[in-house]
Amino acid sequence: MGENMATQEEYNTYIESDEWKERCRRFIKEVGECEECSSKENLTCHHIKYKNLGKEEREDVEVLCEECHKDKHKYDKYKKRLRKRFVGGQDPSLDKLKEEAKELADLEEKDPDAFWHKQKIRKRKSQWKPDYSGTH
Repeated sequence: MGENMATQEEYNTYIESDEWKERCRRFIKEVGECEECSSKENLTCHHIKYKNLGKEEREDVEVLCEECHKDKHKYDKYKKRLRKRFVGGQDPSLDKLKEEAKELADLEEKDPDAFWHKQKIRKRKSQWKPDYSGTH
């Protein structure tokens, strides 16, 4: 697959394939725990790089528990959106991104209406447009 993989549909098909599931099982067995929190429960694989899709090496994925995997996706989506708002290479620090992402994720979980209201206000102020295309 590699760089020839062009569509989300092809990616989704691959993620559901026996080939990927077996490869992921091998990575989980090799690592043995979540690389974020050290949990040994409900482990899964998260792509760090997509260049070798279909022939992933260990450095292309990280093993995460389901909870950390969910958080990683929230953070990745937020980071992409936030970076679009910064001009001239003024990229915020990773710590700042993590802090803001966690605050928004907590708000979204506790009070979805307040979360979306905050997003609408931010959109008006910065012409921010949400990116709902998920990555895995």
